[in-house]
Amino acid sequence: MSTNSTITVRTADNERKSIYCHWDGYPENNGAILLEFYNDHETAKQLVEHGYLSALRPKIKPDQSKPHSFDNAQSDVCIYYGRDRGETGVETEILKNSESPREEEFNYYFDGANWFVKPRGGRRRILSRKLCGL
Repeated sequence: MSTNSTITVRTADNERKSIYCHWDGYPENNGAILLEFYNDHETAKQLVEHGYLSALRPKIKPDQSKPHSFDNAQSDVCIYYGRDRGETGVETEILKNSESPREEEFNYYFDGANWFVKPRGGRRRILSRKLCGL
């Protein structure tokens, strides 16, 4: 069974870009990966540019000398619905003013300096190494 999440990033031009992630959304997995590999504004922004994720992994771009697709993924590379499965309608959502991202089991937000996590129905907290089991 999957643990769904959203990942939302506030960009330098004050937009909020949001994507859905299907697998392993709990803080000990997706939270830990976000803290370890996407903890600066540029990489966080790049992460959400490809749209919805099947699985969050430490790298965005695959090694071009090896195959990478949904059925044959490189183990350390994100799996995107559009890029790696050829699906449509799974693009990054740009949220307007007070519009909230869809709410999933866990919801991650990067404000340009810090990651936050909000479990469904819970309160938003700063994402910490301790919370992620690191």
